[in-house]
Amino acid sequence: MSDDYAISSLIRDALAGDIESFLKLTNIDADALFGAPSSQIFTLRSAGVARVLRQLRAGSIGTNQAQAWASFARRGYFPSPGQSRYWPLEIAYESKCEATIADAVARLDELDDVIDGKISDDEATKILLALDACESG
Repeated sequence: MSDDYAISSLIRDALAGDIESFLKLTNIDADALFGAPSSQIFTLRSAGVARVLRQLRAGSIGTNQAQAWASFARRGYFPSPGQSRYWPLEIAYESKCEATIADAVARLDELDDVIDGKISDDEATKILLALDACESG
């Protein structure tokens, strides 16, 4: 398996809500991560966002992991001190659910902020219902 293929697979798995794959991505050299798959378009689906939110709600991942995942899904890169600027990966949102995904990812990206830094159980339920309805609709 080539490095480019392996990195692309990790990115797809991470966007599908696999936090272990996401964490592996954070340990890959930035040149390899952003050089190899830069010509590809990746797609974030509502099921991937729901998977991360469900893991957060169950306590199997922390708010910092969910927020970092959302930041990556939203921006297509990992901000890191001293890193030169890389072109972000192109991450499209599933077209039929684009607005729902964008709202959910933005909300996850706010985790640990001083204002709006927590997602209540009621809010998580509403977000999950919207994501599930979009996925099945």
